[in-house]
Amino acid sequence: MLFTFLFTWGSVFSTLAGLVAFFITYKEMVRHYKTKAEPTKQALQTGFLTFLLFFGITLALAFGLPSLF
Repeated sequence: MLFTFLFTWGSVFSTLAGLVAFFITYKEMVRHYKTKAEPTKQALQTGFLTFLLFFGITLALAFGLPSLF
């Protein structure tokens, strides 16, 4: 039950964190380039890595937390 709860909410909030990181990075990077290709690429990388970071933390908690109780 705890694993399902953490996995579900972790997926939702990791996705939101990735989207927010994408939009913030894109808005900042688009000022420095003439075309939109490079800022889009960098923003996608940042958003994806942010998603992986937060989802990895969620999985670590989902697997590690139940063993504490």
